[in-house]
Amino acid sequence: AISTFSNFESKVHLEGIKYKNEWFPKLLEISSITKDGKKYSKVFWDKNRNVVRTTRIPDINLKKVYPIKKEHFLNTIDPWSAMLQALKLLKETNSCKSSFNIYDGRRTAILYFKDLELVNLQKDRPWSYSGKTKVCGMLSKSTGGHLIKSKWRKKNSTFSDIKIYLADMNTSFLIPVRIEVKTFLGKIIARLNLSNNLLTQ
Repeated sequence: AISTFSNFESKVHLEGIKYKNEWFPKLLEISSITKDGKKYSKVFWDKNRNVVRTTRIPDINLKKVYPIKKEHFLNTIDPWSAMLQALKLLKETNSCKSSFNIYDGRRTAILYFKDLELVNLQKDRPWSYSGKTKVCGMLSKSTGGHLIKSKWRKKNSTFSDIKIYLADMNTSFLIPVRIEVKTFLGKIIARLNLSNNLLTQ
């Protein structure tokens, strides 16, 4: 379960396979509780990354969100598989530069990643990481299912709005140790808690 704000809670179940050194989703199931009530979605993909079935309870409200067109489903993966693919490519090319078409059952988007800088991160919590990091910027371009009116979506987003700090922790790929997100409320920071290996605000 992921609980970020007092009026939001979500649970995610994800199944996938690794084929020819790439991550492919098979099933994504998300249930959430927001101020608008309970929401549930379930997506199945085939081996070619085609969406074969989606269940939404309730369905998306086209008075509040943009429609999702058929072409938006093509060659999509879930957001978590996209992150794994980006980390794999970073290991192979030493560059953050990549892009992915994603779908989570209610929204479609294109995720773009870009190299930003190298930072010697200083520990700001007793349990947080300190040391060399590579910073990747992430930009999300909504293509369908997103709110028509949203105070969270910036008109002129930049790669520096979402920064992912990655560190070499003797694993098969670099590990995100800090994520910074700029919002209209201010900056949200999630840190890898080295005592339990969980991202913590």
